[in-house]
Amino acid sequence: MASDNKQTKLLRWLLPFICSTVLVAMTPYIMAKTTALGKTASPPPSVELQYIVRVKMTAMSIGGKSTIQWDNKGDQYAIHTSAKANLIGQVLESSSKGHIDAQGLKPDIFREKRIRKDETITEFNRTANTVTFSESQQTIPLEKEVQDRASIVWQLVSMARAAPEKFSPGSKLTQKVIGRKEIDLWHFAVLEEVTLQTALGDIRTIHIERRDNKNKTTEVWLAPEKEWYPVKLIFDDNKNFRLEQSIQTIIPK
Repeated sequence: MASDNKQTKLLRWLLPFICSTVLVAMTPYIMAKTTALGKTASPPPSVELQYIVRVKMTAMSIGGKSTIQWDNKGDQYAIHTSAKANLIGQVLESSSKGHIDAQGLKPDIFREKRIRKDETITEFNRTANTVTFSESQQTIPLEKEVQDRASIVWQLVSMARAAPEKFSPGSKLTQKVIGRKEIDLWHFAVLEEVTLQTALGDIRTIHIERRDNKNKTTEVWLAPEKEWYPVKLIFDDNKNFRLEQSIQTIIPK
């Protein structure tokens, strides 16, 4: 009986110690699991993407080249896009900078210069929760989960990397995107899985399209086997300007 009492006392002393030790050992795993459950975006590694360009303006169709620089600094990001057409020169230059959280990209400043148009600057003031536009000198409230016209593609990439099942053909996605003067709702449709013939060979892609009520279209083809990078993009204003970019080179940073 004395031996049993000693064992019982020993177990009473050891049990809390064992439990606390196990809890301490499991804490990193529990925290990682909790963080993963709350994470809805996974931005890709830094890269330079070089494209072959086809620009259509009115009756002209001109070739050219473009580059997208994507920099993922962990808690911050930077995007710079430059597209040039032969004989014409620069047709598009844009940049977006901001920070990254579990839900993806949070723009701070967006600049865009299109051919025959002045540069526009959009600033996201997250302290005052406002957005200001250089074109209109207007200030509007900053809404949650809003993107600019450069960051939206990379937000889609980040979402697809975190939850590829949401990008199956037939899926619908809606994102708030800052335009030149206001916030718009962009409705995306995941159309199909298609293998593109590119300068890098055949690449399996997911084709996503956004079409607004004026029939302007933004299309992007994301490549799951290549970090979900956009390997083809098309912008068509349904008037007299169409910009198509097809991947030529992927250069990891």
